[in-house]
Amino acid sequence: PQYFDYMSSIFADLDAEGVLVVSYVAQDRQGGLESNDAAHTYTSRYVGNMDWIRVGSEVETPARALHDSPSWSATPNLFVVRKSDMVFATAQEISNTYLPLVRIAAHGRGLSFLSDDDEVSVGMGGGSRTWPARALPAPDAVAWDELHDLPHAIVTGTNGKSTTVRLLTAMAEAAGHVVGSSSTDYVRVGDEVLDHGDWSGPGGGRMLLRDRRVTLGLLETARGGMMRRGLALERADLAVVLNVDEDHLSEWATPDLVSMADAKLIPGRVARTLVLNADDEHVVGAFERLVAGLREGTAAPEVVWFGLDATDERLAAHRAAGRRAAVLDGEVLTLVRGDEVTALVPVAEVPMTLGGAALYNVANALAACAAAAELGLEPDAIRAGLLAFASDPADNPGRLNRFDLGGATALVDFAHNPGGFAALFGAARALSAERRLVLLGQSGDRDLESSRAMARQCAEAGFDLVVIKEQTEHLR
Repeated sequence: PQYFDYMSSIFADLDAEGVLVVSYVAQDRQGGLESNDAAHTYTSRYVGNMDWIRVGSEVETPARALHDSPSWSATPNLFVVRKSDMVFATAQEISNTYLPLVRIAAHGRGLSFLSDDDEVSVGMGGGSRTWPARALPAPDAVAWDELHDLPHAIVTGTNGKSTTVRLLTAMAEAAGHVVGSSSTDYVRVGDEVLDHGDWSGPGGGRMLLRDRRVTLGLLETARGGMMRRGLALERADLAVVLNVDEDHLSEWATPDLVSMADAKLIPGRVARTLVLNADDEHVVGAFERLVAGLREGTAAPEVVWFGLDATDERLAAHRAAGRRAAVLDGEVLTLVRGDEVTALVPVAEVPMTLGGAALYNVANALAACAAAAELGLEPDAIRAGLLAFASDPADNPGRLNRFDLGGATALVDFAHNPGGFAALFGAARALSAERRLVLLGQSGDRDLESSRAMARQCAEAGFDLVVIKEQTEHLR
């Protein structure tokens, strides 16, 4: 629903002309392509099983014809038809007539409603109940008093999502929570990995929030998952937007940084509170556009800013209004609320920042501190997480892992776009060294200009030796 709201805002002029923007994506839960026969499953979640679609004068056209119809094509998987020419037909005998009723009843009680092709659930964690999608009970048969939601957060951005989710996990575990988290590597509950793979889409979020062991949920949410399959949640307590940079441009209706930033702010349409990067002009601009585009009478989400400069004008004005922020105050990670200041940990003592050299991880740590406070964690738990979370393969695999190799220091990082390269090279330059060497490669699913930009960055960084690796499993 959030994706369709977003697309509708872009094509509002078309709507005024009596046409409808329609997007169908045929993919499995891991993002792999399926046949066109599966393309209608998203809509069938809401209108029952869609046996056929009639477009124009055609009669009982199979669902796959939606892809083959001569309708004008705006972008891949997106086209426009006249509303008067489009009819959805459902087979009511196998559709779930209780689904919309249970959804309305859940929302009326302030409970989350999660649905997919196989299952429907209400509530979260130990306060959830899950049913087969085609066997929902009537609303008056649901034990509503046993259901409740949990503290949870959506974490998105171009870079740093996995690191921030893992650091937040360490903080929440220090507070005694059983954390459920989804990421590009796995879905995890406590110490158990439920499944390996890229679960940064809505499927991973639903999986962890339905696990009855979970007491706090953290959903890493990638732009691709949002644009293809929407969000796991129709409403959320908290969303974190770390940054916006060039990565996967021209995919899924994001041809430039402005549209990319707007896509990253999609969680702002469902979250009551946003943790945002005050140092990122694209994040700031997208938030301003989000607020400007709200319908009259719709309240804007509350904002908690984080930033590296405690004297920044935006942060200063925010604090003067008595609002909350997380800032680097001198050399100390600090939470503020108006004039109230809570010093957490000197940045030099936070392992993931390499003594403060990795400024991008200082920013990620500030975002995690702000989010942790909004999730109700006490300062002592936040401090414990900051001090315990190591920059190694055990705590944060593939993200600024540091190895001492017989007098040489090796930094291993998943940097895969120009912003990531710039941040990593900045951290490397901040460490004293007699020589600096770099080994790099890039997967073939990135656009050519991004690869060229990273090559230029590497050439201009002044390394003493550059080694190029060919990633044969990720060729174009």
